[in-house]
Order: sequence, then C-alpha cells, then structure tokens
Amino acid sequence: MSCQSLGVDGCQNIVPLSSCHLSNLPSVSGVKCAGTLVPIADKIVTLGVTIDRYLPLSHHTSNVCTAAYFHIRALLHIRVSLTKDMAIAVAVSVVHSRLDYANSVVHDQTNDKRLQSVQNSVARVVLKNSTGLSSREIVLKLHWLGYLFRPGLSSK
Repeated sequence: MSCQSLGVDGCQNIVPLSSCHLSNLPSVSGVKCAGTLVPIADKIVTLGVTIDRYLPLSHHTSNVCTAAYFHIRALLHIRVSLTKDMAIAVAVSVVHSRLDYANSVVHDQTNDKRLQSVQNSVARVVLKNSTGLSSREIVLKLHWLGYLFRPGLSSK
C-alpha cells in the first residue's frame, strides 16, 4: 500500500466502516509510510475506548467490566462505613459513569448483557445484598434505569 501525502508525516488514515469490509481485505502485515513499515495493531486505545481490528468492541467491554468490578470490590470493602446515600453517590460516580461512557460506543446484545451484569452487581453492593429480590427489582428500588433500557439502546 502506498500513502497519499495529506498530513505532516505524509500519511493518510484509512478507517473501514464495518467488520464486513475488513474480512474482504487481503491480509496485510503493515503499511509502508514515508519509507517505514508501520505494523498493524490488533487493537488500539483512544479516548478510553479499546477498538480491535474487527470492531465488535468486546475488548472495550472487557476493559470496562474489569475496571467496574475493581471499583465494586473496593466499594464492598468500605460499604459498612457508608450510609445508603453515600454508597449510591459513589456507585453512580464511579461505576455508572463508566457504564454511560460504554453505552455511547457499545451496541451489541452480548456486550450489553455484560454491562447490565455490572450494574446488577453494584446495585446489590449498594443495597447490602438484598436477598429475595431479583436484580431488576433491586435496580428499580434504587430508581436506576436498567442498562438495557437506557436511551440509545431502545432500538433493540
């Protein structure tokens, strides 16, 4: 592949639109740019979003879930010292902000279920593991909108 001279470095960015486009492309190990072979990465992280080469965003969802579960475990350790209102504030600011950010880029049923599971887990921690209630009832009791029912995902 050759680069067209558009930027300071003499290269042009090429972004495929879907995984269908990627599967039709020939296998390439790198792109020759300004006389240097630049290898193609399996995934990149930009603005906190992990994008892999086939665009399903499963790596991004895994990173969001891993970070969220880390903070849920931390919240679990200090939950006994917090009031219900304080626990809700921490959960919303730390975990829900990550879910909302993920909501803006993830539109896949499998990934959405994983993110809903994160929300269910943090809700159980906030309400001190309310037994006898389903995850949906716990989320509603906190007046949180379930992840699968949030704006932007209503087209499912």
